[in-house]
Amino acid sequence: MNKLLLSEILNGSAFGMIGKIFSFTIAQYILGKKAVYPMGIAYGYPLWFITIFVIITDISLTPFIYRLLHISSSNIKLLNLLHQKMIMKKEKFEKNKYLNLFIVNFGKLAVVGITAIPLSGGIWTGTILSYILHLKFKETMLLVTIGNSIGAMIFYLSFKGILSIV
Repeated sequence: MNKLLLSEILNGSAFGMIGKIFSFTIAQYILGKKAVYPMGIAYGYPLWFITIFVIITDISLTPFIYRLLHISSSNIKLLNLLHQKMIMKKEKFEKNKYLNLFIVNFGKLAVVGITAIPLSGGIWTGTILSYILHLKFKETMLLVTIGNSIGAMIFYLSFKGILSIV
């Protein structure tokens, strides 16, 4: 009896559709899209729904991470050290306007790229990088959203290909 109840809770059928969405959301925030795509397919959700869900939940987490970094950066020694080094180096870069332009643009591209990488990147890493680069909140949101959308599309196309084979 206990095994049956546990399996119903894990697959969401004990609580119906609300239970599935709740467990789906918790899995997204704890494990990320690497776990949510197979879980969503197991629940019978279409790939487009899973992709939109992943993008929206990641975007909703970005302001929290951004604010958390600005509040607690002095307590995180590594972030504080990187932040101080960037401030010291900023004076060097400001003297050479071409180098400064290259670093700023490359940094923005790096935020998009690191957020889009499905396995090691993500919104946490992209938001931390944007914090280190002193990007404003709106820039951070835009760049992380673009990177997150690219990463979700990589997963979408990968799973679409896998499902077409199976």
